[in-house]
Amino acid sequence: MLAVSMVFAGCVPSPEHTEYVALVRPQVDETIMTAAIEGNLALVNDECFGIEAEAGLFVAVFPRGTTSDEESVTIPEVGRIEIGEHLSTGGGFIPPDRAGVYIPGNCTTKEVIAVTSR
Repeated sequence: MLAVSMVFAGCVPSPEHTEYVALVRPQVDETIMTAAIEGNLALVNDECFGIEAEAGLFVAVFPRGTTSDEESVTIPEVGRIEIGEHLSTGGGFIPPDRAGVYIPGNCTTKEVIAVTSR
């Protein structure tokens, strides 16, 4: 298992909005989710939730059922994680074009971290 520290990213509307939106993928191929994700929830380009890890800042795609508000994401089987708070869970790296969701231009990174509930 590959251990990596990262930052979650989910889409966040412009400052006029009161809620941020987490990118949520309807299905994730669990066979590619072999990394141990360690990092702090952060914002990517002040628009998206992400994970700040030792390897850098990554846009995150969260599992189905994830909800978000202006300061946190709530991940099924993990719980509520606030911006700046540490997260340790499973997941994997995928290219943005294989993320299974639309990723706004300001939220693109070389790779996306897909987060699992375990």
